[in-house]
Amino acid sequence: MNEIPLLHRLWVGFVGINAAFVSYAGLFKPKFLDEKFTWAELPPLHARFVGGLYLFGAVFLLGSLFCRRWVQVAETLFATAIFTTAMLVLTLLNWNAFDLDLTPALVWVIAYLLFGPVSLALALVYWRHPTHEADGPEIPSWQRSGMRSLAALFALVGAGLLVARSAVADAWPWPVSDGVAQFYGGPFLTLAWCSWAAARRRSLSSIRLYLAAMAALGVSVTVVAIIHRGVFDGGNPATWLWFATFAAIAIAATGALVVSHITTRAAQGSSVFLAR
Repeated sequence: MNEIPLLHRLWVGFVGINAAFVSYAGLFKPKFLDEKFTWAELPPLHARFVGGLYLFGAVFLLGSLFCRRWVQVAETLFATAIFTTAMLVLTLLNWNAFDLDLTPALVWVIAYLLFGPVSLALALVYWRHPTHEADGPEIPSWQRSGMRSLAALFALVGAGLLVARSAVADAWPWPVSDGVAQFYGGPFLTLAWCSWAAARRRSLSSIRLYLAAMAALGVSVTVVAIIHRGVFDGGNPATWLWFATFAAIAIAATGALVVSHITTRAAQGSSVFLAR
């Protein structure tokens, strides 16, 4: 059986809608997001970067609602569990920063008190759900190596943000507080998990959802960086690594998504022709 359980669709759809709201606010109404995130200072660049991170989540989760095979969405629950559990832990560690008399702060706390445990529980429930690789062209070796490299890079940055936030904040390509930097750790670890999991798949059609989400992330973060390029420290090597990495993600993920679509359609066409 390779069907997607209804409970999975309902939960990731619910979380995805929340991610889409934060993404829209961050990318298009950064001042509004800064006002609502009362426990952290989010100038426009920070707010829009948060919007880009949540855009990855929105595409990854809401896009899964249009998938038909479990293999295409198998990683969504653990990705959600990693992100939301990290946010829950960081919220608890920084409890004094939240004024629960303010509605946005209360909503944030309640959301992650709920999202983390439920996402982790569902991820464990469906851990052994039957997974059968989708048909179609295989993932090229160079693309698999690229995803593994991204997984290692994101894992290194994410772990550093969580356990050595001051050191990583000092090396960040634009000015960032220790607290905000640490909250970036969860998203980076989630990106690492998704990249590692995608690299383990066999066919391109199995990772289309990942490619779409990465393309959205790469394009949005690159555009945001260009818009706010004056905030970046041009003398910091991390700045050049930042621009190069996310621009490469935008180009590679978009290109791979297009190639996956074309080659899969071509393969399906050949199968139909041969079956006649």
